[in-house]
Amino acid sequence: MTARNYMSPVVQNVSPRATLKEAAKILFEHDCGMVPVLDGDTVKGVITDRDVAIIACNRDRPLSELNVGEVVKDQVYSCGPDDDLGTVLGTMTEKQVRRLLVLSGGSLEGVISFDDLSRAVTAGKLDAAQFAQALSTISGQPQTAS
Repeated sequence: MTARNYMSPVVQNVSPRATLKEAAKILFEHDCGMVPVLDGDTVKGVITDRDVAIIACNRDRPLSELNVGEVVKDQVYSCGPDDDLGTVLGTMTEKQVRRLLVLSGGSLEGVISFDDLSRAVTAGKLDAAQFAQALSTISGQPQTAS
């Protein structure tokens, strides 16, 4: 199984010229923890719900006065649509992230999340022990003997 089989192909996105208030509204209305930042078809980075919360608490300007482009994380972690799920999980574990953009030739095709991979485990398409180890690593929780 590949990323294409489990990714969310319809991805909400935001422009770097949008305000953080607009980005927060997209995150809330679409119940997603991250949105890609696109300038036309070019991926500029991502913004997360956590980013918005931290910025809201630490900036002296309202979210309606801050542009996404001012605060966007330009470090983008991604996989390809044809990457197998073990590779996707390995990238998430290595980079300590719960979501990856799915890119093909630089174009955004979707997003795959840790939750998507949990569906693959349930379907028997991804090793449960490997998934549990990745969850422990990403969450920073020590492994316990069982």
